[in-house]
Amino acid sequence: MEFGHVYESLNTVDFTLPPDGEFTAQALSNETKAGALNIYIGAPKWGQKSWKGLIYPKLALDKELLGFYSQNFNAVEFGPTFYLIYSEDEISK
Repeated sequence: MEFGHVYESLNTVDFTLPPDGEFTAQALSNETKAGALNIYIGAPKWGQKSWKGLIYPKLALDKELLGFYSQNFNAVEFGPTFYLIYSEDEISK
């Protein structure tokens, strides 16, 4: 696997997290000082057709993917504006 790209089957990816770094405990201990800690988990592409049969139902329609994605994740990376500034109409699509 190359950073940001999965070329092999998603089933073969090891999603085990590495050991916590030295500052993790310190950052998490700040939870009580700043209120509840919110963690958002998502992926860079919610419309990944190759996830059909893995994360999405095998026969899901493309227009249904965001709905299925949102049942499992609470965030999605929104990076397209890094490359181009879209019009309001394009974003609303």
